[in-house]
Amino acid sequence: MRLVAAPMAGQGTQPSDSYAGTARMGGSARRPLAQRTVVFVLGTQTASALTDSSWIATATLRLAQKNGKYAPTATYATTGPNAADAAFYVGSGTSATFALQSK
Repeated sequence: MRLVAAPMAGQGTQPSDSYAGTARMGGSARRPLAQRTVVFVLGTQTASALTDSSWIATATLRLAQKNGKYAPTATYATTGPNAADAAFYVGSGTSATFALQSK
């Protein structure tokens, strides 16, 4: 899995702006990964999204964090709603870092 639309390094984002996290999963043609739950975490905030037919999941968070550096993550776990995948795949996660600052 990788973050497709991760913030650019050094990018300053304002509190109350939105962060759109997009993750692309890898898989085999034998077992498509559509309709799988991916969890996005940014500081204390979380959102989840289902992968589409291109194995891409996107979730938007309205930023409610204090100023600082954050590493948004996207995680696919083979538990909970994805439990049936445990025999075929291992869970995966990825992250990127960006700064949140007031004007």
